Amino acid sequence: MISTAEGPHVTVLARPDTRSAWIRLVGAIDLAAAPASTAAIDRLRVLAPETAVVDLTSVTFVGSALANFLAGLHCALPEMVLELHNPT
Repeated sequence: MISTAEGPHVTVLARPDTRSAWIRLVGAIDLAAAPASTAAIDRLRVLAPETAVVDLTSVTFVGSALANFLAGLHCALPEMVLELHNPT
């Protein structure tokens, strides 16, 4: 899990024998989420999954940081298929 002490959490789940990843965002995705989001992108760059699901089920607030995170994912892994799960 990649997170700040009291702030948002970003969890990246990926098995080495699959080509997919599950990214779970929790809490307010605002500027405080930037360090955790950047760390998640760095981890995904190493894992290089073909598909990633971004789980938004537990997100309580979305600011421009979510758009920045998604754009960062696309720039880091342009061939990766990105799916949003439970956007509300």
